[in-house]
Amino acid sequence: MPSTNGLISARDHYQHNPVVDGFCRYLAQYLKGKDFNPVYTTETFRPKAFYCIASLEDGYEQYFKEKSNAQLFARMRDLRSPMIEALKAGDNLTMRALIDSLYDQRLNKNNYSQWFDSNQAHLCELLNFACDILSSDSPDYRLFGTEQGPRMSAVLSRIYAIVLGNFLTYESRVSATTCLFIREYCRTNDMALPQELSLSRLQGWGKNKKDNGRNASWGNNQFPMLDAMKRRHKRESEFARANILASWLVERALQLTFEDGTPDWLKGEIPMRNVEAAFYMMGATLPPPDSPSGI
Repeated sequence: MPSTNGLISARDHYQHNPVVDGFCRYLAQYLKGKDFNPVYTTETFRPKAFYCIASLEDGYEQYFKEKSNAQLFARMRDLRSPMIEALKAGDNLTMRALIDSLYDQRLNKNNYSQWFDSNQAHLCELLNFACDILSSDSPDYRLFGTEQGPRMSAVLSRIYAIVLGNFLTYESRVSATTCLFIREYCRTNDMALPQELSLSRLQGWGKNKKDNGRNASWGNNQFPMLDAMKRRHKRESEFARANILASWLVERALQLTFEDGTPDWLKGEIPMRNVEAAFYMMGATLPPPDSPSGI
């Protein structure tokens, strides 16, 4: 939408870029129900499991067959209103308790608690600051990772996603699937990875620099790896940029999808969460570029 000074917003400019628009229309076909041909396959190693996924809707349905996934989805839904209220009230203690309940037995608390501990007195202020940037039509992602600015990580991305609603949790499996769709769109159209779709990616838990299981890069077309960025400001600002653009891509694809009606699997308060669940299931291990993905 145009800003108050009459200039087009960064969001609108991005979503209507011809390359971006083409990708969103491509993704929308799968949101509407297009099947994968051949069936998409992926696997996890801890625990060992193999998945055959016929469509995005099928991936979404398979997500809920795993108890831990269903529980996390429910917690994200149920914690949204209390988190929003705590942030509005500036209630740091309640907000911290809600975050701890979100990640109860899901993560080793040492993986995320240090930053929350050191910023307890300003927790709501920093989270509100981040959400204001991320929800802006022209966000300045460069503020993330600065000395006085908000922070960005996979853990924080999920918190921002809960509060904002129409925002994608950009963890390693979701980022992997987002980049996979971009790769297959580019390959389908015989084009190199354009800058507009060059999103940074995450390796994931316990993965090293040589592990390409969640790397959708192909040939000379490389999605930058956030894990390899040593400087905090560069890593976190690039993380925020990728998270914002990925959210805008899915948002636009959903808008295009709903022009023809709302598929049953995308009905509900926040369709973005449903897409996120399907992407999560697909992103465990990506098919290599030299094998058919079905997408």
